[in-house]
Formats: sequence, C-alpha cells, structure tokens
Amino acid sequence: MDTSNKKDFYQGDNHLPQQSSNSPYPKELIALITQEGFLLDWQETKDLIDSRQMLLQQKFYDEYHADANRAHFYFGFTDASVSLHDTTRYLHVLAARFIKLLSNLPDIEFLREKVMVTLEPQDAAQLLQSAPFLNGQEYLDLNWLKLLWAKLNAVFAKEIKGYAGSVAEFFIAQNPHIHTVGRIFFHLVENKQGDFPFAFLATYAASVGSDGKSKHLPLKNALIEYRGNQKK
Repeated sequence: MDTSNKKDFYQGDNHLPQQSSNSPYPKELIALITQEGFLLDWQETKDLIDSRQMLLQQKFYDEYHADANRAHFYFGFTDASVSLHDTTRYLHVLAARFIKLLSNLPDIEFLREKVMVTLEPQDAAQLLQSAPFLNGQEYLDLNWLKLLWAKLNAVFAKEIKGYAGSVAEFFIAQNPHIHTVGRIFFHLVENKQGDFPFAFLATYAASVGSDGKSKHLPLKNALIEYRGNQKK
C-alpha cells in the first residue's frame, strides 16, 4: 500500500469525545499492564482535562482498539507536552524512547524495514526504574520490554515497507521535530604516517551490500558521485 502522502497518524477529526451525561466528572485514559502487553481503560477524575488531552487520549483509545501495537508505535510521535495520566504517560515514554533510538540508527535510510532497534541494558534499567505505579506491575520486567520492542520493530518494518518516500520524510510527516541521523560518519583510526597516533576518517553510507549491511566509502567518493547533483 502506497502511503507516501501519509500525514501524522494522530491527525484526524478534531471533535471532542462525548462525556457521559450521568457523571459530572471528566474521564481520563489509564493503562494497565498485562503479561503480553497492556490494556486501556477510562476512569473518572476531579482534575481538569483540557481539549488537547481529551483529543489525544480519545484518538489513542480508538486506534488502540483497531491495532494496539500500531497505535502504541505512533503514540510515540505525539506531543510530550500534552497532559496525560501517569500510566498513559508511561506508555508514551516507552514508545517515544523507541522512536528516538530508531531515528538514531545510522543505516536506517538504506536498511529501512530491515533495521532493528536493540534494547540495551542501560535503557531497559532506566525505563523500568522510571515506571509509575501500574496495575499489573508484576508483569513489568525485562522480558516484557523485550516483547514490546519486538512488537514496535515489527510495526515500523511493516509501515516503512509500504511507504514510498524516504525514512526521513516518514519521520517528518509524523513529527517535524524528529529527524534521522545523516549519512556522514567520522571514525578514529590509527595514523601510520603522521606525528599523531590517531586520525579522523570521514566516510558516507553509500549503499547496502549483499550481507544486508550498509557500505561506507571515503567522503571524497561522495563528492565525485554527486558532483553537479544539487538534490543529493
């Protein structure tokens, strides 16, 4: 499916959700942890809920019932300044962290659906330590996070495979403040000819090899390859 013109997943109807006429209090979206993922539910609150929160939480809830993993992935692109219940905020923190790590992968533009975001031990520890009190907290552990990472990786692979534009364009369409890393890299290498033991070597990601990894060539090659091509 060609989704090259796809806009922000959470853009859509700007109508506010209807609150129950039987209660004088607004409702806020909460998250509950399960062994295989999470559930969303509503609870009444005496706190004030502004229109931005009402819109975001209703949209997340609706998309969650259509496809929970896809909804969670795109939830990570949404504005972190919108007020949310602590448990729902935590789901946002998890997805936003995944998106941040994904956008920082150096070969993402070439590998596209083949990239994998790895959950490093320090990231896992920080995410677990920052969790608020959650119903089902006994399920929240390293294995739960690894399962979540696998689901989010699968969502990105499916979405970007059907996207005709570049990965950078995909990210900008979801959130213009999130950018992928560039194609130029600097390496610290042994200097065998100069007075200093080490030197910097500049390379650029040129293509993907038969082994599925990106090929890096000296930066001077890029100047020759793209000479006269202002678009690149």
